[in-house]
Amino acid sequence: MRQVKRVRQTRDKAAREGRAYERMGPELGPDELDLARNARQQWADEQALVWAAHQLERWTRRLAMERGEDPMPRDRVLADLRNALEHLDEADFDGGAAVPGEGSRSLAALPGGRLPVRPGGRLAFGLIEVDELERRALALVDAVEEELMQEAPHRLLSRCRITLLRAGGTVAGSGASRHRC
Repeated sequence: MRQVKRVRQTRDKAAREGRAYERMGPELGPDELDLARNARQQWADEQALVWAAHQLERWTRRLAMERGEDPMPRDRVLADLRNALEHLDEADFDGGAAVPGEGSRSLAALPGGRLPVRPGGRLAFGLIEVDELERRALALVDAVEEELMQEAPHRLLSRCRITLLRAGGTVAGSGASRHRC
């Protein structure tokens, strides 16, 4: 969740300073170095968001399988984007986009077979809606937190029972409620 917030802040700052540069020019507002610094930070933050979202999805799928539940469908674009970012060293570059180079399967798997490397626009890397990633991540985190909260009383009671048994106490009756665990 922190990474989504960070991406939003970075995107807002880049947009705000970009508009200030256009209005005031580099003499009175941010200069080209500021804009380049913002672009690098936005690219890095968006890449970290893609990696975090992909890992959260993988963890959630694994958890469902361990519980014998059906895992949620895999987000193919997210997985392909994460792989393409990992293998950018295999890419060729055409203007502002990475294109498949020799042996670059990851980039070829992306919609359009290209990866915009210049930040900007409403989509991270021209492919992923940041708000949608946030909604999905929040839903997953909320579900886990809710489950943990439902299990918390059972865990506490279990700890109390173990503590009482180690101390030679009894678990049954109101005696259990009088003991601190």
